[in-house]
Amino acid sequence: MNTTFKEQVNSYLTFKIEEEYGAHFKEVPDTFELQKNTRTPKLPDYMKGLISPKDMVLPVIGTGIKFNMPPT
Repeated sequence: MNTTFKEQVNSYLTFKIEEEYGAHFKEVPDTFELQKNTRTPKLPDYMKGLISPKDMVLPVIGTGIKFNMPPT
């Protein structure tokens, strides 16, 4: 069977919230460079603001605050 290099590579996005988690990169729709978020009024504390990558508007969520964890 002849497979290309791309088919042989497995990439995963990992993150940690007390425990380590991962998602197969094919399941991650997109990744973005860190950018300054825009604060908006009347949001809960865990909502840090909004970012606008690639003509989209996405919420920035402080998951530690959302799950009542100490700051890191």
